[in-house]
Amino acid sequence: MFDLNDCAAFITSNASKVLAVRLEKRMSAYHVTRAQWLAIYYLDKQPGMTQNQLAECLGSKGSTVVSLVDHLERSGYVVRTANALDRRIKQVHLTKKGTELNRKLTVIAEKFKNDAIKNIDEDSLNEYKHVIEMMLENTEQ
Repeated sequence: MFDLNDCAAFITSNASKVLAVRLEKRMSAYHVTRAQWLAIYYLDKQPGMTQNQLAECLGSKGSTVVSLVDHLERSGYVVRTANALDRRIKQVHLTKKGTELNRKLTVIAEKFKNDAIKNIDEDSLNEYKHVIEMMLENTEQ
């Protein structure tokens, strides 16, 4: 008989949510959500991406990303510019303030990652990643 508490996908989903909340709590001093930081992080890695490209990175809908970018723009972390070839396309760039915030939040994220994996040997971490990849492959359709 199916037991939800014994379902690897359910356990993984719950763990992911708990870890996301805990990371967001550590970032709360900067009044930025985890989703906002992820957008800032991706924009730092690929300056000038479009809102659609950012939505793909975040796995979000375009309308959600538009409001996210609106908020980041009002906060002074990003600016939108028109694409040189097609002015209808808006590219998003971090401001100096956004870049500085990303550096601070990345330090928090790195410490969080290290706290989460302390006392876990590298072989176990690699096996965990391998099992997750296999589960994704097994459910791909």
